[in-house]
Formats: sequence, C-alpha cells, structure tokens
Amino acid sequence: MNANDPVFPTFDINGLKKDGLTKREYAAIKIMAGLAAFPDNSLDAESASLTSVIWADELFKELEKNYET
Repeated sequence: MNANDPVFPTFDINGLKKDGLTKREYAAIKIMAGLAAFPDNSLDAESASLTSVIWADELFKELEKNYET
C-alpha cells in the first residue's frame, strides 16, 4: 500500500496511467472534512490542514505495519 499511489487512477486512450490525487492527499482531504464538520472544533484552517496531513501520514504508517506481516 503506497500512500503516493493515485487513489483513482485513470488511463488514457493508449492505456497509459494518468495520475490524480494520491491516497495520502485523499485521506487528508477526508480527515479535514471530518474536522470541519465537527461543530465544537477550535482548530483554525492552518492547524486543521496540518493535523489532517499528520493524521493521514500516521494512518498510512499503521497500514504499512499491517501489510508487512
């Protein structure tokens, strides 16, 4: 599981893979959406975005551990 692989890869007419959002970017977006939806969230946008990326990175570290066994 590579966090930098595209989450929804597409292919051009010649069958060549075209990259889109990475799995890491997609996870961070989803995490930030969750933080933004929480009504009592006291994080400003900069803190929320940093937290989202850190949490996404931690998620992929943990997922990598599970795939190593």
